[in-house]
Amino acid sequence: MTSNITRADAIADLCARLTPQGKAKLAVPCEQLKPDGHELAQTFLKPLAAHGPFSAEMIKTNATEHQAFNKSRSAQLMQHQVELLEDAYGPQDVGTPINWHTAPKDDWQWPTHLSRHYYLMPLGYAYRATGDNRYAAEIVEWLRDWVQRTPLDSPDLQSVDPRNSWSLRYAENKDPSTKEAVFKGYVDGPWTALSAHARVEYWTQLLQLIHDSPALTNGNVAVLLNSLLGDHRQLMLDYPRQMNQFQAVAASLVTLGFYYPDFQGAAEAESEGWMRLAQHASREIYPDGSMAEASPNYGMMMVNRLHELVKKGTELGRTPDALLEERVRLAMRYFALTS
Repeated sequence: MTSNITRADAIADLCARLTPQGKAKLAVPCEQLKPDGHELAQTFLKPLAAHGPFSAEMIKTNATEHQAFNKSRSAQLMQHQVELLEDAYGPQDVGTPINWHTAPKDDWQWPTHLSRHYYLMPLGYAYRATGDNRYAAEIVEWLRDWVQRTPLDSPDLQSVDPRNSWSLRYAENKDPSTKEAVFKGYVDGPWTALSAHARVEYWTQLLQLIHDSPALTNGNVAVLLNSLLGDHRQLMLDYPRQMNQFQAVAASLVTLGFYYPDFQGAAEAESEGWMRLAQHASREIYPDGSMAEASPNYGMMMVNRLHELVKKGTELGRTPDALLEERVRLAMRYFALTS
């Protein structure tokens, strides 16, 4: 996706991604969709309300807690003040328009996390708690701005300036259709498989929280979903990563199939994700339930992620790999006994 794409172009591109079943679900033909309409959100995001990553109980609890404890954080975000990395640098003013390369004290981990957008969650809960569309509109503006101004083909990728720029990293012995882009001076960046995984997870959670917002016009929905189902999906397919990152990237491929089934490539991504998760479980969880991952924290995180995927997959009518299910049971038993 390029930085100057129009919302009408984005809608046309997204319609081209729809499966025949997805097109049949729309109340109007694709060519009649207006950028300021809401058919795309009503058709493809509304199901997240019932079957998204968060339970209705969790959303209600977190929305209530937001009003009691996190109102200041959402107020900061409305002013483009962001705190990251356990507030190591305090709130940072990222400006208007947003400077996605903000790096306090030249810490390039900071803008990497800025491009993952998990910190916007308080705005989603503020919207659910109050119904005030300003919060949802702010989320949409941040995400749309990021897609439009930080595309995978950004000129900054080719910049020779060691500050405020990215460098390209190629996979060995292959010429992938996408290329990972890391910040110079840091091992990760805004366009790596790991960052793509994070956005698939957090964008989906945010879209569940604001699925009924007027801010989710056809044009805005198309811009966001094109990015998830295009560059994000391809980047995760091209760069599987290793160990716990291998599992995380595989999990997000499955997530695309769970929550965006009406788009071409989502089912294939899910199938690849399940295959990778089975591979991961077979080599990372031993037959006695112990794990190759030596850190108990990472081990528990990995087992919990697998358990949640198997649970959600079963709920959505999938039949997870038998070995995967068995290794998850063994690992959960192992951690329960050793704790």
